[in-house]
Amino acid sequence: MKTIPTSVFMLVYLFAITSGALAQTGSPKPDQVKLLRQLAGTWQADLGKDTILVTELNPFGTGLDGYARVKTKGKVISERRQLFGYDTKGNQFIEAEVTQGSDMELFACWFTRDNLMVGVPYANRLDPNKSALRVEIDIQSPNRYVQTVLQNGKRISGRTMVRIK
Repeated sequence: MKTIPTSVFMLVYLFAITSGALAQTGSPKPDQVKLLRQLAGTWQADLGKDTILVTELNPFGTGLDGYARVKTKGKVISERRQLFGYDTKGNQFIEAEVTQGSDMELFACWFTRDNLMVGVPYANRLDPNKSALRVEIDIQSPNRYVQTVLQNGKRISGRTMVRIK
């Protein structure tokens, strides 16, 4: 019986370990916190008929603290507070939204690519494909993103946000 030289054995062994490690890590996950920080700033969308949405998002911890308001002819008609916090275990953000006069809403959000963030109701975070509601934020440039709301896979609303600060 022939013996395998130690150097060949070590080479095969190292190749197997390296290949296994590369196969397990695959492509690197997006840096969720860094990507979310792209949205820090003040954004505005024209909602029509002298109505605008202004959203301020400020860095806070590993997330963002937000304040949004809808104004018609300069008068505030709706306000919302938002807090995005990073969940290390789930590699996603938990977003708490409180709109004046409504119940609190919770969402799970994460980046699937450097320019696309997806959000679903928190209750659907473990199986997002089963969620009837889905929000997508497509960052088209450092100064513009498009927010689309989908219900059962069909677009029900959308808006273009433009950075003003």
